[in-house]
Amino acid sequence: MTSPAFQFYPAEFLADENVVLMSNQELGCYVKLMCYCWREGSIPSDVQKIARLCGEDGLAMAELWTAIRPCFDSAINDTTRLVHPRLEKERIKQLEFKKERSESGRKGAKSRWNLDLFENNEGVAEPMAKPIAEPMANDSSLSSTSSSNKRGCRLPETWVLPDEWGNWALDERPEWDNQQVLKVAATFKDHWLSTTKNPTKRSWFATWRNWVRNTK
Repeated sequence: MTSPAFQFYPAEFLADENVVLMSNQELGCYVKLMCYCWREGSIPSDVQKIARLCGEDGLAMAELWTAIRPCFDSAINDTTRLVHPRLEKERIKQLEFKKERSESGRKGAKSRWNLDLFENNEGVAEPMAKPIAEPMANDSSLSSTSSSNKRGCRLPETWVLPDEWGNWALDERPEWDNQQVLKVAATFKDHWLSTTKNPTKRSWFATWRNWVRNTK
């Protein structure tokens, strides 16, 4: 599933020679087409269809398209579609980040419980056996069903940012990139492991969401 947002770098965008040479009307159409390309994965190569996407007259779009076309490449497997090179790199970057966080979560779980993991039919890592009762009770902060969670507990020393939490942060703060999320997670962990003020929480995911929203 495509992320609802992509990272936008103003300095890089404004330094692009193709962008510098565009009129304001051409620029508006270009940005709109980038958004369609991100959401759909590609845009049609037919100028008349592009005109409808941009809300422009066909003849006017044909003239505007001369300046915009160099910013797109033909899709490898479909000559009737166009892709945006910069957005394709961003798409790969986000997929790699999700894979990285998933692998980190898998390693963290294995280290925490000292268990071998296997992947289920959906490719999600699960423990081969359930952890013993006492560690599970001590690490109930990430569970909404544990009875001890009513009182709350501390963030585990072995905590690593779960894939779901990292993806939520990217969706909530589209101006952040993967490295920014990791830095925020490191600060979050250090703070809650070292603080003596209200160190226990009933829901650490809710605490993470508030932390992301309030981070400047």
